[in-house]
Amino acid sequence: MPFAKHSFNLSWGYHYQSPYSAELRNKVLSSGEKLKAQRSIHYSIGWEFQYQEKMKMNLELYYKVLDYLIPYYVDREKTEYLNENSNNGFAYGFDLMFQGEIVDGMNSWVGYGYLNTQERTKLADGTYTAFRRRLPDQTHTVQIFLQDKIKKHPNWQAHTRLLFGSGHLYNLREIVSDPETGKSYIKPSVDKLKEFYIYFRVDMGLSASFDIGKTKNLVVIVEILNLFNHNNYGGYRFVQVPISQPVTISVPQILSKRFFNVGVELTF
Repeated sequence: MPFAKHSFNLSWGYHYQSPYSAELRNKVLSSGEKLKAQRSIHYSIGWEFQYQEKMKMNLELYYKVLDYLIPYYVDREKTEYLNENSNNGFAYGFDLMFQGEIVDGMNSWVGYGYLNTQERTKLADGTYTAFRRRLPDQTHTVQIFLQDKIKKHPNWQAHTRLLFGSGHLYNLREIVSDPETGKSYIKPSVDKLKEFYIYFRVDMGLSASFDIGKTKNLVVIVEILNLFNHNNYGGYRFVQVPISQPVTISVPQILSKRFFNVGVELTF
């Protein structure tokens, strides 16, 4: 008799997010009003399909209406908010995951996510600009985690982990001049955005469990992280080049390259 179970869920709600920056507390807008918390109205529907006793699929679709958004930019690791609730926007997408025991006793999963989030700015005359991508917009993400056992040595197991993400956005820099001193400096641009290169990483590992006496257990883990030594960018450092027409060059900041990790865990 085939094994199949379905479950569905619907959800709706309001979420308010106050700005993190301490300098925005009790700040008054140009209109004389206080700054409002950013608001998101959530709509989502979920479906869980368990097609075998130890295998299931989860699918969630969502749509979010975004109001009272505060424009911001990221300067290195620091988030700088501006002074108005001038933006609104939307976000929609879905998350899909297959999860279960491909090998008996070893849980594995394959997941894919799609996201599209955009915003627009309200102008002084009451009209809006065209929609544009928001900074957190990252269209595609893929996660795969697989585990396996070694038949002749049941205390040994192997695992593989893959992470893939299409590029999210970052603020470009532009050169501006101080009207008083005449000196030029680099400033992040709120409206000029560019996409990072894709994020791609594969980790592989092997672990072994050993019983020591009746109450102790020793686990040894050996991993190769970023197996293919892919250059994943964590950001850029912008440098001004003093030539006849000053320009900026972007120096990529590379995340960890391929490296080995060894761990030991002893439990009593």
